[in-house]
Amino acid sequence: VARTPPCPSITVRKPDSRTGQAEGFNEILVQIVFSEHSRTALHHAKELAAMYHTRLDLLHVVEEQMHPAFYNTGVFSITDLIPDVDVKALAELKTFYNKSEGPVCGVQFHVCHGRVPKEIAHFAEQNDSDLIVMSTHGLTGLEHVLLGSVTEKVIRLSPVPVISVTTK
Repeated sequence: VARTPPCPSITVRKPDSRTGQAEGFNEILVQIVFSEHSRTALHHAKELAAMYHTRLDLLHVVEEQMHPAFYNTGVFSITDLIPDVDVKALAELKTFYNKSEGPVCGVQFHVCHGRVPKEIAHFAEQNDSDLIVMSTHGLTGLEHVLLGSVTEKVIRLSPVPVISVTTK
């Protein structure tokens, strides 16, 4: 259901532990990887934010570890290659938002480091997000086995509902 639905789908693992039920959205988290897939997810999130009169949190997670490490000649982290990666990612987030379609809404921009699924779930919990919106590429077969699905991992870890927007 998370990988190949014909339309955006919402996955709810458990009722909202803060209220016992869903009562709308105050904080919507959108994971951004600077792709057309992310642009589609952002468009859906902006529509939801306008509908619920809420704010968006745009999050980009910088994967620290470069893979495969045995190709690196003493460089194992992206921050070794690009020391100001946070500043550049933050500027790109703002540009990405400004060039996206959809209604204008309140937005905050965030950059963190780590493993993408874990950091998204952690951010949602620490910042009282009510919903996560993210794209899924709809990979199947060998592609899915080799690459995995960030969206599926986030769904498993997330303390809040996740809307998966298929873009394949």
